[in-house]
Amino acid sequence: MKDEVIEVLDLEHGKKVKEYWESRDADIRIKGVQEYQFSCTKQEGDKYRYYGFINGEFMNYSYEQVMIYGCEIIKLPTESKLCYDHLPNNIEAILTDFGNELLAVRGLADGVRHNEIQNYLEKLK
Repeated sequence: MKDEVIEVLDLEHGKKVKEYWESRDADIRIKGVQEYQFSCTKQEGDKYRYYGFINGEFMNYSYEQVMIYGCEIIKLPTESKLCYDHLPNNIEAILTDFGNELLAVRGLADGVRHNEIQNYLEKLK
């Protein structure tokens, strides 16, 4: 994983940040046992509110640590929901604002393969 972190703004935002890292297959457990709760937030004035990777290790970091290691602070991607009604059962593809990167596909029906949807998304670029 790249050295990048996301600042958690509040508890609701923390849930979305957690979902983001899980969607990236990040191991968000503390020393492999307990999951981070993403409860250190800007709203609460917590110092260690930057969650992500520095030198390959997932943790919550302070701003000072992020700066020392030259880590990139990224924003949580916003979701754009597009419904393609020409696909069976109105399959909904969730795209990030990073150039139509496929984040998730909901409502996969029998006979519709993930690569068919991916091929369609490639045509949108």
